Amino acid sequence: MGEPPASVVSPPPPPVASVGRAVAACALYGTSSVAITFFNKAVFAVYHFHYPVFMTLVQILFCLATLRIANALGFLKISPVTKDLAIVAFPLAFFWWLYAVTGLVALRYLTIPMFSTLRKFTSLVVLIGEAIILRKRSPPSVWLSVLLIVAGGCLAGATDRSASAVGYLLVGICCVATAAYLVLIVRVGASSGLDSVGMLYYNNLLSLPLVLVFLTFGTSELRSVRSFPLLGSPAFWGVFGASSALATVLNFSVFFCTSVNSPLATTVTGQIKDVVTISLGSFAFGDVTLTPPNVAGLTLSLLGSALFCGVKHVIASRARRLAAPEAKVVAMECVRGDAAPTTLTVATVRPGGGGGGGGGRQGPRNQSGGGV
Repeated sequence: MGEPPASVVSPPPPPVASVGRAVAACALYGTSSVAITFFNKAVFAVYHFHYPVFMTLVQILFCLATLRIANALGFLKISPVTKDLAIVAFPLAFFWWLYAVTGLVALRYLTIPMFSTLRKFTSLVVLIGEAIILRKRSPPSVWLSVLLIVAGGCLAGATDRSASAVGYLLVGICCVATAAYLVLIVRVGASSGLDSVGMLYYNNLLSLPLVLVFLTFGTSELRSVRSFPLLGSPAFWGVFGASSALATVLNFSVFFCTSVNSPLATTVTGQIKDVVTISLGSFAFGDVTLTPPNVAGLTLSLLGSALFCGVKHVIASRARRLAAPEAKVVAMECVRGDAAPTTLTVATVRPGGGGGGGGGRQGPRNQSGGGV
């Protein structure tokens, strides 16, 4: 039998998520992120509920209960808990716990505009993390826009009259933990095969003992929360309940947005929603004192965000133009005698090797110019 001729197929470009799906993922993340920032701040500033670790515990329990009920009703399917998957997913849970707790505590010490501006440093950490961990190279225009964001944050922070050393330290830890969390979503999703719901469930389940240990031995919140004077207030529980529900939506949307798009695309969405957050937060709670240098820093940071989004749009448009239609790889075998060649295999290969949609058990997809 003769050797089959080698099939020559040009390497196809990576897949590009559908525009509607990508936009929906970003919109869900941006909306829930803005909403939960204001509800959390209202819990602290309006109702003076200064128990962020206890609040994190309630949010985790709410999320786990919601997922279990949805699973029991057949609305979704939760992957069985296994030791191997727990080991793979634990780093993700650890960094989520770290970013959630430090972010909530930092919000006690900082105004919403400063909190949102300083959180922009996450973009720089994500860029570095993608380069080191995911071996992804971003173009100079992306680095320039991120450096503008960081420069604006530095100027705003240096001229912030309500500056808090504790708040700045906590938001710094929060930025690093958030970046690690976003990058690990890609790695854990690819190595574990968990979809967005599965990662959300494992993330909260594995975070639960971390929060319980820290709450019991690292704080005095369990003893003092019982004496909170508004425990009988329906209005307080309405805001507190909304915050817990939004935490579940936000956590799912982070997984969904990062899986459909990329870690960097999630941070781009964060830059856009910060425009809304900073604008409304400057007047919502009456705790903001703006100075001309402070406003200049906030403006520079937002301009960097706009450039950032524009660059990412250009990269995504270029990737869509270069995306080739499905390539058919045909392996031909020549049979003995004068019979015609017989097609043995016709394999449809989608650009990038065939990763499926964001909701299956395939790992997150690699998007040209847009992260992993």
